[in-house]
Amino acid sequence: MGYRQMRFSLISDGSQSLQLHPDSDFFARGKKLKLGGERQLEVLHQQPGFTVQALLSRPTEGLGSANRLRLLVNRRSVRDKLLLRAVKEGFGTFLGPGRYPHGVLSLELPPSEVDVNVHPQKSEVRFRESSQIFSLVRNAIHAAVQNVTVGQLIAAGGEGSVVAATNSGYWGGGYAQQRPLERQAPIFFSGSTPLLDPQLGERKPLELALRELRFIAQVFRCYLLLEGSERIFVVDMHAAHERVVFARIKEQLSSGAVRSQSLLLPEMIEIPEDQLEQFLRFAPALTRLGFETAHFGERTVVVRSVPSILGMTSAAQFFRELLSAPAWSDWLLHFNEHLDEVVSRLACHGSIRSGRLLEREEVYQLLADLEEVESGAFCPHGRPVVREITKGELEDLFGR
Repeated sequence: MGYRQMRFSLISDGSQSLQLHPDSDFFARGKKLKLGGERQLEVLHQQPGFTVQALLSRPTEGLGSANRLRLLVNRRSVRDKLLLRAVKEGFGTFLGPGRYPHGVLSLELPPSEVDVNVHPQKSEVRFRESSQIFSLVRNAIHAAVQNVTVGQLIAAGGEGSVVAATNSGYWGGGYAQQRPLERQAPIFFSGSTPLLDPQLGERKPLELALRELRFIAQVFRCYLLLEGSERIFVVDMHAAHERVVFARIKEQLSSGAVRSQSLLLPEMIEIPEDQLEQFLRFAPALTRLGFETAHFGERTVVVRSVPSILGMTSAAQFFRELLSAPAWSDWLLHFNEHLDEVVSRLACHGSIRSGRLLEREEVYQLLADLEEVESGAFCPHGRPVVREITKGELEDLFGR
């Protein structure tokens, strides 16, 4: 992958098992090597002097270790904790704890920005501006993940990959010496056909609207069955609504705070004694999330308002889950860094539950809402929202 201008052959037991011809395209060679699995996430970010390219597995295909994630810095294979963490944080909540994507990431930057002489085998590097490099890689991957919409996923027909690319971007991270650059809209590729930026004067993004498919039935009171051309789609209604609610909460937070509604009868919650002080310090953050709470005495907290989007969901149930999470105390200390994790839990509580029968109008409204949000192809925890079965696959099942 680092030396694509060269030809490589692999001969095993006297027979040639791999033949790679010179190839100038990073993604083409990566696909020949089947890096990132069958449905890859492509990342391309360029700004003066810096290029980030990656061919990674989808969040649903994460592994329990980073052994199958290769990192290239100026074409050299390296081990680097900073880049590894940047990749993982770029996926956000889509990758669960201890999960990593597989594939390859390539970072190209001026030689003056990196020291390659910190390890005898030159397998480790040190960046001159490590925080900026971290932000560069994390933001590039985050943009790609956020821009995978459900429409692009099903338009790809289950083959190939979807890529989000930017020609310029920003350093991010809020550091004193950050170098802001103009952000540009992502360029998408879907399936095997490249769909170039309109600025280049040819082709445009391909989308397929879920709400244009024919709704057939609700299966097991959990899955929505839709029919399209030569394919059927199965939508997890809870995961779909969870993604919509997550997006609405984040949108409201960006405007200041989540909209709340007063409870007719305030809810009384007992907090473990060793966690009460931290919980009370969390009150300002809870207010941003749409909860109005107050210390009622001893270990009791009274909840007077909850996020409107939660509807009739019990506040006590949400807080019990929050307190039982292993990292909840760290969330209190570093709320902004863990915001997506907290919001994803909140979105789960405010989403349609399995077992509820939906009216046809509700189904199409959910599908329309899903198409309007970022990362509609995945729920906030990285699970797929929609799966497809082709007509050919069905025919194979029946030997046709």
